[in-house]
Amino acid sequence: MRVYTKRLLVSFLTLLFGATVVACGGDTTTDVVTPNDSVIPELSNPDKIFLENDLYSITYGDLYDVVKVNDGLNQLLMMVDSDLLATYFAAVTDEEIAERTEKLIYGTNDQEIINNLTDSEKADFEKAFYDGMYMMGFADNPEDYVRVVVARENYAIDLMFSEDNIDEAWYAGPTAVADYYAAQYNYDINTIKIRFLSEADAKSVMRLFNLVSKDGELKLYTGIIPIDQVPSTGLNETNTVSLTDEEILAKFIEL
Repeated sequence: MRVYTKRLLVSFLTLLFGATVVACGGDTTTDVVTPNDSVIPELSNPDKIFLENDLYSITYGDLYDVVKVNDGLNQLLMMVDSDLLATYFAAVTDEEIAERTEKLIYGTNDQEIINNLTDSEKADFEKAFYDGMYMMGFADNPEDYVRVVVARENYAIDLMFSEDNIDEAWYAGPTAVADYYAAQYNYDINTIKIRFLSEADAKSVMRLFNLVSKDGELKLYTGIIPIDQVPSTGLNETNTVSLTDEEILAKFIEL
């Protein structure tokens, strides 16, 4: 049985109901003016119970606090990235934003897959996306969120392909690609492994193709008597022939 702590439950409920915390139950917000004249919305009745059971009592204030933390943290991270990645941020195109937004909503840019979605499925995907934007404080301008996401990725790609980072484990430039293929590429096929359940099973399958293993070599049985009637001692140079590399490969493909 999965056990939820109150803190985890509050976070989970916030994700589900964060967009309606202020409106539910007739509760409202009031504006509090701070010394620097900024306005912070507050609940008029934060102690009102939102959910209660034998273990927990969760108020609107609990949910609202989580909403504020999520919003504030995400806004701060976005502001920092927008400043640190200002060059990349400014270079993001409208086409990149549209493409990434589509992928964030539907999980793909494959138009055939998207076109095959029902109107209900599309609506569910879009609602999930915009609910997420609300929770992160970008309900009114999701383009800013997507712009930072694209800028972050473009920055990371440039770092990964820069020769300045050739000694890093995550370097993925031409040298790393060349080293990978040099280590992984095989010019010749030396072995084809076929897994059998047992030695008897392997011999039975091989006999279906008139193949025998003799003196450490795979040979083809050419005798007149059906191979399943020939004992192993009856296999010799007169009724078996060696196979060329090409013939062995062809037989393994048949197997």
